[in-house]
Amino acid sequence: MSFAIGLRFYRVAVVKNSDKKSVEFDSTTGLDPYDFVTRFIDEKSSPVDEGENQRTWFFDRKPTNSIRSVHGLINYGTHGFESTLKNVITKKENYKRQATDLEEIPLYFQFWLPSNEHFGFAAFQSFQGRSCVGFVTKAITESFQRRYPGFRMLFSKLMPNEATMAALGDAPVKQITLIRSSKP
Repeated sequence: MSFAIGLRFYRVAVVKNSDKKSVEFDSTTGLDPYDFVTRFIDEKSSPVDEGENQRTWFFDRKPTNSIRSVHGLINYGTHGFESTLKNVITKKENYKRQATDLEEIPLYFQFWLPSNEHFGFAAFQSFQGRSCVGFVTKAITESFQRRYPGFRMLFSKLMPNEATMAALGDAPVKQITLIRSSKP
């Protein structure tokens, strides 16, 4: 089995609830997604337990030299079940996993939210179908709405066919993977 590692890209925008138009990122008005996201990431540096979903995640921010960019790792894991871990060759038990043990994997993230623009970008890594994008974006959007009533932060998936980069757009298709059977 190969280790499928993916990087998913999102367009990040802020809209006013009343007219649904995206607003410009502006630190002078106090409505600056970069400041908000940076503060949110710093606040979520301790484990966030998703309770009944038996998932836990937290940010590990890394230093950057980029302007208005923040990146690092999301330590994401599952817990809530027991299992036996064995050596594949000897079949000897190495460890008995408890329901309170957390299987954690580090997933890369990056936000780039330029000033005086109507949108920015976010990237989240996935590993073998494991992704915490849903949990993280939900937490960010809910926190944003509490902080800025009347506004919403939206995350929209970017698809490769929306890219304007010639290197990606002109590259030959080598493999197609269908991820939902209900899509045509």
